[in-house]
Amino acid sequence: MKMTNQHPLGKRSVRWLVLIMIIALSLTGCGILPKEEELPTAPVLAEGQVDEYVLTPVFRSDIEVGSNIRCTYIPSEEERLSFPVGGETISHVYVSLGDHVMPGDLLMELDVSSFEDEIRQQKNDMDSISLELYHLSASWDLELEAAQMQDEWNASHGSASDRVSSVNSQYGARQSLLYSEYEVASLRLEELEKQKAKRQIYASIEGNVTSIYSFEDGERSVKNRTVVIVTNMEAALFEVYSGNSDLIRTGEEYMLVCNDQTYPVIARAASELDVTNVKEGKLYFQMEMPDPELSQGDTGIVRITTAEKQGALCVVTSAIQDLGGQTVVYIVDEEGLRQIQPVTIGISNDKLTEILEGLSEGDSVILK
Repeated sequence: MKMTNQHPLGKRSVRWLVLIMIIALSLTGCGILPKEEELPTAPVLAEGQVDEYVLTPVFRSDIEVGSNIRCTYIPSEEERLSFPVGGETISHVYVSLGDHVMPGDLLMELDVSSFEDEIRQQKNDMDSISLELYHLSASWDLELEAAQMQDEWNASHGSASDRVSSVNSQYGARQSLLYSEYEVASLRLEELEKQKAKRQIYASIEGNVTSIYSFEDGERSVKNRTVVIVTNMEAALFEVYSGNSDLIRTGEEYMLVCNDQTYPVIARAASELDVTNVKEGKLYFQMEMPDPELSQGDTGIVRITTAEKQGALCVVTSAIQDLGGQTVVYIVDEEGLRQIQPVTIGISNDKLTEILEGLSEGDSVILK
């Protein structure tokens, strides 16, 4: 028998082996076998795309550092005047705003014509009584002298006489009656003058008229309503109530701004002022030139400069950052990326900060 060489698996077995390998490869593509983890990819940026920043320049400017001292106006002496009666006609206003007045000056009055007529009448009556008393006294002296002579003559001729007593009784009764009439007229005059005084306003201090009520035509008085304010402007003060008062040097001159006006003032301690309405331990600014337009409670500001520099290299203060104790700003590099730039700063206020090192004029820094 003739023998031939054959593969141990045979042709059919080889075909099945190939088929199994093909199936295994196809199963890995369908996810049956474990899949290797994929890494994330970086986002795709459009060509030329960079972060956007708000930039501010490095420039030269004058810088001033200081503190605002706030104070309030308090006139050292002031009187508020009003009528104690209401419902009566305004007769005369004798002063204007800002006028300087002295104690005893008549400032304003209601209609006092009826009182003046009665006062004039009472004074005439009293003058008449006084004159009558004068003539009575002269007549009394003459009558008394004659009576004494009569009594002496009668006595020398042996007859009793008391003419002196009769004269004294007659004139004494008349004098008592006149004195009583004079006292009544005096009391009436005093009452009339009190009533008139209630309808007149007089200054009791030296000062300036700092407020005056403007009456309309036909307007009548209102009881106890302030119509005139007189202020002693010679010692007008501003009391310090906030700010760094340690910066104030008593005796030095400052400029005070109030109601858009600027006034020269001198710093004073309460102990240096000879006025009644200052508070112990407080500081005050005393005005050199009083202003009658100021009213009690007006607010003033004194700016005290502690440092200043002209033409300083600076940036806006909000661009300065603290990074772990290091002063820095942020800049944009040539590729448009934000970079840290350390700087050395000088004086600074809430708007500008001086740059000593780290930047040059014309540079730009990131504001936000």
